[in-house]
This record gives sequence, C-alpha cells and structure tokens, in this order.
Amino acid sequence: MNRPTLRPLRRRALAFVAASALASADAHASDSLTAELGGGQSKPTPTIASAPFEYQKLAGRWQAAETLSLSASVRLTHDFAGAPTEGTVLRAGSDWVWQGTVGVSHDVSKHVAIGLDLSGSPPARRDVVSGITYPVGGTSTTLDTSMRVNGWNAGATFDLQYDTFDDEAEHDVDLTVGANVGYTHFGSTQLLSAVDEPGAVVSAQTLATRCAGTATPECQAYGFAAQKKTASLEQLRLGTTLTATLWDRTELGADVSYYIYDRGSPGDAGFFTGLLTGGAATAPSTASWGAGMPVLPARWSLRPELGQRWDWITVRAYYQFASYAVVPSEVGHTVGGKVTLLLGKWRPYVTGNVREDLAGGSAGASSWTVGAGLQRVF
Repeated sequence: MNRPTLRPLRRRALAFVAASALASADAHASDSLTAELGGGQSKPTPTIASAPFEYQKLAGRWQAAETLSLSASVRLTHDFAGAPTEGTVLRAGSDWVWQGTVGVSHDVSKHVAIGLDLSGSPPARRDVVSGITYPVGGTSTTLDTSMRVNGWNAGATFDLQYDTFDDEAEHDVDLTVGANVGYTHFGSTQLLSAVDEPGAVVSAQTLATRCAGTATPECQAYGFAAQKKTASLEQLRLGTTLTATLWDRTELGADVSYYIYDRGSPGDAGFFTGLLTGGAATAPSTASWGAGMPVLPARWSLRPELGQRWDWITVRAYYQFASYAVVPSEVGHTVGGKVTLLLGKWRPYVTGNVREDLAGGSAGASSWTVGAGLQRVF
C-alpha cells in the first residue's frame, strides 16, 4: 500500500517539483511527458512470498486550459517467479500487471481546485502457493496447494484543495490543505491447480480422476477448491494532506489516510470454507482453502515528507508508517525519496524506497524499489 508521493498539489507545488524557472508564474502551465523504469523486490500480499519485479511507466500531463489540466499514466509490472515456499517445492508464479490512471483537475477559483482520478488494472493471472485444510480421523491436516488466481482492481478518487498561493502577492510561507476520498474495488477468481501431497505434486486433473465417485474428506476438499471461486473487497480511503511551502524552495508536508472496508476483517477476503458431509466424514466438518486477495489492506497510514529545491536540483524524502488490517497485526515502515536534475526542459531523476514489515513485533518481509526516469517539459 505504498503511495509513491504525496498527492500532487495541483498548481503551485507542481511547479516546485518539476520547474527549473524559479518563481515563474507560468511554470505550472507546462505540459510534460515522463518515462520511468525500475525494479526491486516486493511482498505484495500476506500470501505471496517476496519476489523480484521490474516495471516500466509512462505518464503525461496536458494543460488543456488556464484552469483545466489533464493527466494519464500507464505502468506495466513484471513480477518474476518466487523461490519455493518453505516446506514445499511449489512456488509463486510470474505475472504481468497493467495499471492505468486518467485524471482531470479544475481550478474553481484563485485558491480552490478540485480533481478526479480514475484508475484500474485488468485481470492478471498468477499462481499462488496457499494451504488447504481438512480433517482426517478427527485431526486437522494442511497441505500446500498452487492456486491459479486472476486479480484486478478499479477505483476513483476525488480531491478538494485550498492553497494560499497568489501570483500577484508573494508570501514567505504558503499553505495548501487537501482532502480526498477514494474508492477501490478489488476482485479475484481462484481455481485449484495442484496439491503438494506427501511424496509428489499432483495436478488438479489427476486429483479429479482419482476422486471421481469418492467422498473422502480430502476429495471433498479438493472438489471445493477445484470450483472457480470469486472474491471481492471494497475499500474506501479518507485522506487529508497539509503542505507548507517556505520561500518558494522548501516544502514540509504530511499525509494521513484512513481505510474502511466492506468487512470487519479485510484480510479474510479470498479465503473460503466448505461443509464436508457423508462418506468417510463421521460428523459434519469444514474444509478451508484460498489464496487471499491481490492487496495488502492498510487500516491507516501517516506520511511526512520534506522537499528542497535549488537552481538545478530538487530533493524529496519521506517516511511512511502503515498499519495493516490483517491478523496477526502487522505494520510497515517505508523510507524513500527522489532526486531530480533541472536541466532546462529535461528532468532526469532517480527514485526509490525501502519497506520493512513487522508482524507481532517480529521482523517480517522486506521490500525495496529503485527507479530512474526522464521528464520532458514542453
């Protein structure tokens, strides 16, 4: 759940981040095109093990009118296959994920702006290692499985911003206050691909043939998992951003977000249970399976950020704390930044972050990203 930057301040701070012309009233009106590529190691969900990835991103901004700007971006991420999960030969498979965003911003008045962003990702397949549990002789048994998962998302964000910046009256300190509401729908379908039974990995097709006409607990559990299941998670994000710009060169900002879900335990989405009856089951009992959802759900996050601009370079750094809505309780600490050279119309930059997740106070997964890009301002 790491947001790459504070939400772009739609007028003046955009000039702070990208413009080489100091104190230019027209700097915010520049159109731009940005290309970026990078990679690292990610831990995208509690279920999927850490694995390397690489990405390419293309983004553009167009000042359609004095008070209207349009933006769009597309990112393609390639997640590589992970190492075998501990205790099994199964591993998370690779996938290709497209993510796109389009946005519009309108200056309602001299100090007020509104914006709307639409984003989404079409279905992307990934083989995910997860467990299947069923009773045998009154004892619970868990085996590793490979689930074929297709995940997607779609959402929208509306934001309202007030700032004190005035082209006609310069201030030593300007303030910007923003409020935003975002909604995202996460969806997935899951289907059993294989089971790591003692001694061998058995495909779902082989299991179906072996279990035909058999009602043992394991066969019933396999049968449940072999049926395509659809899961969803609805997320509402409420956020606010406060930024102070000092002497047109230094920015101090803080972003706070709180997340609401359509269920009390969002980490349970994408996991299923089925009732076992008859056959070798002496009493009604349940089987459980599932690979979760393609998201690490946050409950709230706090992100302070500092930016400094000189004549030829800008430097930004941030820290983010996130509390995840999963059991057992997990938190994430992220440190990141961006350095941009202001070379006339060209703006080369490097960016990156490191995230450390803690589960129950113990070290969990580590993730990192490094990227390089080039922006052309027109």
